[in-house]
Amino acid sequence: MLFLCLCRRRLYYLVQGKKFEFAIMAVIIANSALMATSFYGEPEDMRHAVEDLNYALTCVYVVELMLKVGGLGWTNYWKNNWNKFDFVLVLSSVVDMAIALALGKAALRLMIILA
Repeated sequence: MLFLCLCRRRLYYLVQGKKFEFAIMAVIIANSALMATSFYGEPEDMRHAVEDLNYALTCVYVVELMLKVGGLGWTNYWKNNWNKFDFVLVLSSVVDMAIALALGKAALRLMIILA
């Protein structure tokens, strides 16, 4: 039990630290720049590279969420409205990624059109 308390305390200080905040902000800026590189008629290789990088960044966001929940606990995590917003974004990104990987992009586009 003491080990879990020490781990949670370390995670708490990690996710509350400025270095963690700046690292996540850098990932968000990189992700925004990545999304800005897409254009109509882009080469297939570039589209695949952007897609793969987007999946990797989604994984970074999932790890961020898990670290925050681990450090803050569910109750304190949900007290912050930015965390709620972040949770919805991460969840929707994971669902989008899972559908795209399982069914392919055509099925995802069809679901968006029908919605």
